[in-house]
Amino acid sequence: MKAHDPRNDSGVRSLDEAPKLHKTPALIPTTDLASYISGYVDGEGCFCVSFQPSRRHRFEWEVRPSFSVSQNAERAELLHMLKVMWGCGSIRPDRSDKTLKFEIRNVGELLENVIPHFRARLLLSSKQADFERFDRICQLDQRETTPRPRGI
Repeated sequence: MKAHDPRNDSGVRSLDEAPKLHKTPALIPTTDLASYISGYVDGEGCFCVSFQPSRRHRFEWEVRPSFSVSQNAERAELLHMLKVMWGCGSIRPDRSDKTLKFEIRNVGELLENVIPHFRARLLLSSKQADFERFDRICQLDQRETTPRPRGI
């Protein structure tokens, strides 16, 4: 009998031979899902910090960090995997481009889940510099020493 050739498998098995159906033809090692997520976020993710004038905050600005990833609804499996894996965040429609968006806005959840993930698995594009700024802002926000917007 001929040995199994995973290249002729049409995406039914992963590289570690664990039977797992998925819709993409790529064979993804299930043991390295975290690296796959980093690569996916490198292309489709966003580390965002918005500033809102506010008289009740220390420097009269509210700093609001958020992490998001968008995907077409028919290929949203990874968004649901992120929500389950990190145990936080929400998935909502993004009407601007008719996609679904996974988003985390809570600074504690960002520091507990998102920041450690991307510290351990670096992004390969210039988005790494965006992440490093995002990380610093989340750390500052957690310490309640929110900087002035022009100082970031």
